[in-house]
This record gives sequence, structure tokens and C-alpha cells, in this order.
Amino acid sequence: MFAYAQGTHIVVFRIPDGGFHRELPFQGDAPRVPRGWVATDAWLGSRMDWNVRAGDAAVQERFFAAALGAV
Repeated sequence: MFAYAQGTHIVVFRIPDGGFHRELPFQGDAPRVPRGWVATDAWLGSRMDWNVRAGDAAVQERFFAAALGAV
């Protein structure tokens, strides 16, 4: 298991060895998650001063890194 959802906009990823390539901001208070996991706003692109494409690419990168780290 490398990810799980909390509601409709929060995805929690297991942090792979070496971490992620970039830190992603979480708008508002991030939920409490187990050690070794990080909460991510699934709709980051539409919530930040980024364009949606850049936000979606950042979240997708996190999905891929977490999945590869779980193998």
C-alpha cells in the first residue's frame, strides 16, 4: 500500500526512501497522518496560484514516486 484517501480531496502517500523531489504545500491545516506518510491536496492545481496542469503534474509525480517506492 502506497496511498490512501481521506475524503474527496486528500490523498495520503507513503514517503519513499529518499523522499519526494519537491515539497507540495497543503492549503489549510493538513490532517494528522501516520509517521512516514504525507497528506497531499489532490486538487492542488486549482487551489494554488499555479495553473491546473502544473498542480496536476506535481500530484501525479508524487503518485508515481510513492508507487515505485512501494515495489
